[in-house]
Amino acid sequence: MDINTINFIAFFLLCLFLYYHTKSRYRNAFLLAASYLFYMQAMPAVSLLVLAAACVCKSTYANLE
Repeated sequence: MDINTINFIAFFLLCLFLYYHTKSRYRNAFLLAASYLFYMQAMPAVSLLVLAAACVCKSTYANLE
């Protein structure tokens, strides 16, 4: 999905609307899910890499606490 297409503008506006209508506690999780959807739509293999990187970062952060 290119940034200068109508599909991206619709996706962005939908995400913006849902972001402001989501409870503040769940906003970060919503943005994470929306970014995964964006990457999955563009290149599914890259989305798996992003998901793996997020899991590694989360486990590394958990070990630091």
